[in-house]
Order: sequence, then structure tokens, then C-alpha cells
Amino acid sequence: MSLERLVPFPLDRLDACIAIWTAEPPGQEKVRLFLPIAVLASQPDKGSSIGRLPSGQVIVDGFQEDAFVQAWVRAILGRADTPRHLFAGSTVQGREGALIEDKTWTIRRSEVEQSNTSIRIGDAAILKAIRKLQSGVHPEVEMGRFLTEAAPFEATPALLGWIELDGTTLSVLQAFTENEGDGFAWICERLRSASPADAAATLAWIRRLAERTAGLHRALASPTNDEAFRAERVTKEDIIGWRTSVQALADRVLSGLENLSSRVDAPTRRAARALLDRQGDLMLRIEHLLPSDVIADKTRHHGDYHLGQVLVQNEDAVIVDFEGEPLRQLAERRAKHSPLRDVAGMLRSLDYAASTALGRVGNASDLDRLRLENGQLKRPMSTWSSTFRPRKEAPDVLPIGRTPYGS
Repeated sequence: MSLERLVPFPLDRLDACIAIWTAEPPGQEKVRLFLPIAVLASQPDKGSSIGRLPSGQVIVDGFQEDAFVQAWVRAILGRADTPRHLFAGSTVQGREGALIEDKTWTIRRSEVEQSNTSIRIGDAAILKAIRKLQSGVHPEVEMGRFLTEAAPFEATPALLGWIELDGTTLSVLQAFTENEGDGFAWICERLRSASPADAAATLAWIRRLAERTAGLHRALASPTNDEAFRAERVTKEDIIGWRTSVQALADRVLSGLENLSSRVDAPTRRAARALLDRQGDLMLRIEHLLPSDVIADKTRHHGDYHLGQVLVQNEDAVIVDFEGEPLRQLAERRAKHSPLRDVAGMLRSLDYAASTALGRVGNASDLDRLRLENGQLKRPMSTWSSTFRPRKEAPDVLPIGRTPYGS
């Protein structure tokens, strides 16, 4: 790994720099990483060090140090000078919100393993440090701005601010939402329960999630002069591209099934072989899945939508993480699509949550039987499907004549 860029970030009692690194994994493209550094007199009590200077001073990740985090947040909110090449932007909610000026906030770092680093700032905000960098407009920022300022959507945390280095987003600051955890863990826990009350609460929350999802897509279909968010008609080229993308994904999955490890159990291997024997039928089905002409609009969408991207808040659902699939390029993550792409992602997630809760994922024959016979597996998906209704304020976001999720 090599140092690409070093920008001093002067603090009163801490030597710190914004550091951009380049890594070259074997056989893969170069990766640009954001890892700011701070220099300490001695080994930190918590966290690990990156290296040591000849003087004996210790180099650590800047985000390990509360002083760095405090200064970084103040820079985002425009309450401190920023070094040259840095640009900090904020919304009205950030400038006038609950992060009181000149107050020292309690810093809590997430212990959940993520591709980015999440840090709670007091009781009002979450700072997301983006570790893997791509040049250009970041979806988390532009989606957050649109849903906070242009088409306010209450079921997602407000964007408070962001900071960039020469056009590359380094961090995003969002309002903190008190919650009971993510939707996947919450649903799995309740589906394992035999309690009728838990079953009723689960279905009620799934209905609310479907309503919130429809509301999200109504907001994203709002009339706007912003080209990045203006709805566009689906074209034949779009259909061809979507079909080709699904076929390429199916090819990768089938290739993976060809090389299943011997550690996989026999029922799973038999199920994989049955699918491989019918791969020609599968590709043909994908070919004819979409008609050549679809009368509908494509809009911005979540792009990586599953239960892990939804927080449970009392009886409500709060939708988070609009950066799209991190492994995809920014242009792909910012592309417009049918809202049904998000619907498909959530239906798959509900199916997986129900299967996980019943503890039978590893047994293919049992899973087939459950899909056919167990109402507990079917009801979450049917509840979702019957409630998702984006058409009222956004009549063109679903294909005409194809409205399996409400009209």
C-alpha cells in the first residue's frame, strides 16, 4: 500500500493529516482508501497503531481519536476552517440542528464490521467515514440531499452535511435515529417465537415497511429539474441492458455452483446439480421475463434494498444506507431503474429472513417443503406485496398492466 495524498489537518492538541492511500490487491484493480492519521506521544489505550516514527511517536487512524472526530464534524458543519482542497457542505438541518455549537459531544464507535466506519456523535448524529473511495458524486450525499431538501421523506435520517477532497466524498453526517436494531434481526427473532402477538406485530411492521417503501418511491418520482433525479421513460435499450445484466449474474452464480465445495451437504449439492442441468431453461426464462416494450418510468432507487438496510423504530420502519452496492462503480449505483428492483430485493430478504428464522437454510429439501407448506414463510411476502402501492402520487413508476403490488 502506498501513500497517494497527504493534506495537513491542524488541531490545537493533535498532529493530524488527511491521508489517501492506494492499495493493489493481487490480480485486482487499484483501490483508493481514506485513512486519516494522527500522531500520538505513546501507544493508545484503545485501538491499534499503524506505525511508529523514529522519534518513538505512534501513528494511529485519526478516527480513533475523539479530538479528530470532534474537529472533523465541526468542519463538516462549517464551524471550523477547512484546509485547502477540502469542501464541506451542510443542510439547514445540519446548520440549525441538535449538534450544539462549541459543545463536546460524546463519541461512540460502532463495533459492527462494515465497509465504512460509523461513529455516533452525541445523541443527534451519525458520522459515516467512507473508506473505499471513488471519484465523483456519491449516492449517499445526493440521495440524502434530495430526500432531505428537495422531496422531504420522513422515514429516512436527514442529511446534515458532508465533506469532500477535490470532488471525492470522504464522510457523510446524518441525523441519528433511536431504533431497536435492523429489520433482519428483528424479524428473525419474532418469527422464531410461537407467540401470536409476535406474529401479528411482525406482519403489522412489514405492512408499515411496504408503505414506507412506496412513500420512498413516490418521493424519488417527484417532479424536479434535477437531471440526476428526473424520471425518464424506460427504453428498449434499458430492457436489453437489464436482461443482459441478469444473464451475466446468472452465469456467475452457475459457475460458482459448478465448483461447490465438498463441505457442502448432499441435499444442497443435489439441488445445485438439478439447477445446473436446467441452465438452458433458466437462460431462456430470463430472455422472456421482460417484454420488449414496457410503458413505465425509471427513477432513482435504493439499489441495495434488504432488511439490513431498514431500522425498526417502535412500530415504524426507517430506511438507511443509500450508497448502493459498494462493489459497483458510482455510475451504476447512481443509475435510474424500476422501483420493482428494490421490491425484488426486499422480497428476497423477507424470504431469507423467514428461512433463517426456521433454521433450515442448509437443507434444500426441507427448504423446498417449507416454501410450499409453511404459511409462516409465505405470509411476510404476501403481506408486503399486498401493501406496496406507489401509484397514487407516482402513476408511471410501475409498468402499465403489470401491477402485482397494488394499483
